[in-house]
Amino acid sequence: PAVESFCMLVSLQKTEQQALERKAQEEGIEGYAIYALDEFGVRIPVENDNNILYPIYYTATPMAGEIGPGFDVGSIPAFREALENAARTGFATAAIPVWDEIKDTVDKRISIYYPLYDKNDSGEHLLRGFVATTVRIDLLLQRALATVAENTGYVSVEMYQLVANEPPVPIASAAPKEGIRQIPSGWLESFGVKELSLNRSMSLFSHTYVLM
Repeated sequence: PAVESFCMLVSLQKTEQQALERKAQEEGIEGYAIYALDEFGVRIPVENDNNILYPIYYTATPMAGEIGPGFDVGSIPAFREALENAARTGFATAAIPVWDEIKDTVDKRISIYYPLYDKNDSGEHLLRGFVATTVRIDLLLQRALATVAENTGYVSVEMYQLVANEPPVPIASAAPKEGIRQIPSGWLESFGVKELSLNRSMSLFSHTYVLM
């Protein structure tokens, strides 16, 4: 499936950490503790400058590696930026992939965060947390392509994320594993065109993407 993970994050102050950990354990989440991961994937205490944590509280799907309930998603800078943008705008926001970590567009995933609010006695909206999901964009493109293209063997779709003052970020590629086949001779000419291509920009998850 295109959706690989689905979980709920809590937004809280560092001073509220112990209270949330006790609450989680009382609700049956055994051994719940908020943590970050170092460069070797080892659990470490969370440290940040603004003392706001975004730990995973509940997950509806298995998570990869050491990431699970208690992991502070905000400990990853790119994810924290997306969370803060979502909290500020109230819209679903995707994290921008780190350029240096992109090797290809196979198995590419993006993380999407949707803010959840509550009201206090004064009617003021208070941020409670986020619904978070991880999506395999290449699988999503393949599925969408299969619904609109009668023969996908002649079609390739590339998706990029546009970032100001940066090269386009490759997000996903949907093409047949055996490669794109040549369009039959004379087929395009019968429609009065020599080549068939399409660039389509779209605003999605608080960013701009382009399909080619």
